[in-house]
Amino acid sequence: MPFTFHLNKTDIVNLHFFRVNNPGQLSDMAIHLFVLMILLDISVFLFGNGDTAKEYTHIDDMVLGIYHALEYGMRIPV
Repeated sequence: MPFTFHLNKTDIVNLHFFRVNNPGQLSDMAIHLFVLMILLDISVFLFGNGDTAKEYTHIDDMVLGIYHALEYGMRIPV
């Protein structure tokens, strides 16, 4: 069930985009630098104690998610 904005009875679907990567991204982006350093057998510097983690989403998965959100939104009765 979608979240409902009760003031004007409008159903909404909220999308949150975060850490999206793609094949054509800029070469100074973190994920590109990490992969390059690993391929060249260069140590990757970690800040803090190294127990943090980041998740990256590929652009193809993001587009698929947008498509499904639009599909879902079109099924909501008006």
